[in-house]
Amino acid sequence: MAWRQYGFRHLHLIDLDAVAGRGNNQPEIQAVLGATDVEVQLGGGLRSREFIQRSLDDGAQRVIIGTRALEDPDWLAEMSGIFPGSIMVAADVRDRKILSHGWTRVHSKLVLDLVEELNGLPLAGVLVTAVHREEAMRGTDLSGGLGSINDLRALADRGVAAAVIGMGLYSGAMNPWTVADEFSE
Repeated sequence: MAWRQYGFRHLHLIDLDAVAGRGNNQPEIQAVLGATDVEVQLGGGLRSREFIQRSLDDGAQRVIIGTRALEDPDWLAEMSGIFPGSIMVAADVRDRKILSHGWTRVHSKLVLDLVEELNGLPLAGVLVTAVHREEAMRGTDLSGGLGSINDLRALADRGVAAAVIGMGLYSGAMNPWTVADEFSE
């Protein structure tokens, strides 16, 4: 993994085809999981106990669950009890309201209310993405669109434990050596 040379020890991997309901990339995901020594959190189409178990068995340390976790709290409570510390809940937000089904449905629940509701479960965390800022890398709004190292510093100052960065690195807006050095565990 090329990012390993910079000092990154975590990989955020999403099967976008599975998210969109256009199949999946299981063989490629298994190849990545088998070829890396970094911690991987995997998301995309994980809606059943079997998929969670298979992903963890294949080498993912955490699985990311969105729509089903948001719409079936009893199932989420059961899964987090079976797989404590291994489930991240994905909360995509616009104007602080939760979105689901690939950003097509808006829930009346606010993201901070969701986080408070989930506090009692043995989750690995809550992954919040501010979708209205993500594409433009327009800075933070809880999370999403991280475009500079100052955005990462602002999140750290707020007590955020981790952040997913992609375009900020791929576009060259963030220096990978600096990010890995300053924010390594």
